[in-house]
Amino acid sequence: MRADASRIKQVLANLISNACKYSSKNTEVLIKAERIDDLAIIYIQNIGPGVPESFKSKIFQAFSQADSTDTRATGGTGLGLNITRKIVKRHDGEIGFESVANGVTVFWFTCPISKELDQPDEHLSDASVVQLADPAAEKMTVLHFEEDEDFAEVIASALAPVANVIHAASLSDAAQITANTFLDAVILDCALPGGDVRSFLDNLAARQPGARLIGLSADEDQARDPRLLIDLIKSRSELRSIVTSVKRCLARAS
Repeated sequence: MRADASRIKQVLANLISNACKYSSKNTEVLIKAERIDDLAIIYIQNIGPGVPESFKSKIFQAFSQADSTDTRATGGTGLGLNITRKIVKRHDGEIGFESVANGVTVFWFTCPISKELDQPDEHLSDASVVQLADPAAEKMTVLHFEEDEDFAEVIASALAPVANVIHAASLSDAAQITANTFLDAVILDCALPGGDVRSFLDNLAARQPGARLIGLSADEDQARDPRLLIDLIKSRSELRSIVTSVKRCLARAS
């Protein structure tokens, strides 16, 4: 099949990881690929508690997670399957699942069988994900302080036309970047563990007084810092509206 290898690896990694995470003890995760007409179809099967009935209709939505303690072994933003679905769709494929409570769950996705093409398939390039900005315009430099790598990646991709996004997963990494790199803006979750975010903001104000501060948090009960230009809550906002709000702030910063 004709595909972006790194993106399909991302799809497989997410589906296999979920299958392992939600499997019953002493069971196997099975992976199978086959050809059906002009499609390749890949199955990832596990045995476990299954997908709750009330969650099935929204499982591929951004920021969605099952809340049942029986099926939620670890935390996260709930972006994994949403990103996975978008990657599959960009490959002109489909994705779906079948799940039986306390039995077999199968996630599957398809990808068209490749055809001989004289020209590269630009449809799969990262440029097709977002509308390109003026190539002559200088991009801004933005630090995104975020624990979840999947979420950080999708934000970086969405902002790619206007900004070079540097990701930091810890306060120590973020502090080092702010000390050595000129930044136009900083996106951060004030609820992240591993240190005092308020002290980080104090140091940031001294080192980078012109940087715009944008809050993008998972905890809606977190007290708002007055230095933040905007303070967005992940669970309350659609991904599109988050990206639009951040872009507006960056436009003002430029």
